[in-house]
Amino acid sequence: MNKRFVWIALWLGLTMQQGLAQQVGTKDAAGDKEYARVCREYELKSKNSVELLKAYLKQYPDSRHANRVQSMIASAYVNEEKYEDALNAFKSCDLEALPDKERDEAVCKMATAYLKTGELKEAKVWFTMLQEVSKTHAADATFNLGYIDYAEQRYDQALKAFASLQKDKTYAPLVPYYMGEICLLREDYRKAEAVATDYLKYYTGHKDEGEMHRIQGEARYGLQDYLDAATSLETYVLSTSSPQRKALYKLGMSYYHAETFSKAVEALGKVAVEQDALSQNAYLHMGLAYLNLKERNQARMAFEQ
Repeated sequence: MNKRFVWIALWLGLTMQQGLAQQVGTKDAAGDKEYARVCREYELKSKNSVELLKAYLKQYPDSRHANRVQSMIASAYVNEEKYEDALNAFKSCDLEALPDKERDEAVCKMATAYLKTGELKEAKVWFTMLQEVSKTHAADATFNLGYIDYAEQRYDQALKAFASLQKDKTYAPLVPYYMGEICLLREDYRKAEAVATDYLKYYTGHKDEGEMHRIQGEARYGLQDYLDAATSLETYVLSTSSPQRKALYKLGMSYYHAETFSKAVEALGKVAVEQDALSQNAYLHMGLAYLNLKERNQARMAFEQ
């Protein structure tokens, strides 16, 4: 073959390849620029990040970033508390194709979505896997597995999980609530009081402060320390617009046992709103309190309920 012809053919081939590469590169550059933009909006948790990510996939359906963008859409739905949408989006992802750090983050969010939608069995599977493979999310997994055990009344396992997080920066303020509740359910009032008292000493102003006053008050009521129980339960009632009836009952009974009968009547009156055993006990002790206050007509009406 003529050498000149060969060189011409090689040159033409190279020129065509360079032209094709330039065309593809231009398209990729545009896609990468848009990809960087939508990623930035996602990281900033912009309100329209999901719409931007979906628009990117529509414009660049064959992008090499498509799987990652789909995982970001799913994660953004979790951030927006749209858990059903998140689970549907995760089903279109290949999580194993993500870098390890991003994969673990996505698995954590997917497991959270299962938990929030009440699919505890699925959530437990994914959190268990995450606990074993991810150092970054091990504490997240341990806390949520503890919560699942708590919700399903496996209290020994739940306590073990929560106790292991007592020195964790993120979860140390969260686990005392569940530990205190478990101790109340087991009627271990001294332990429940200790957990609540330690919490209130170190976490003033935390979101669970009101509930921990309730746990402290119910524990003290169980220990028959009625004056201190009333103090704790008063603080709890003032911290919420909808106090638990059980806590109101124990507050009223604490007043009754402390012979503060006028306050007992007031608190127990807020309990006697339904046709159940708790209301009957409330009416009984309202009647007895009225008798101690020499208000016989009010006592009679309470006894007749």
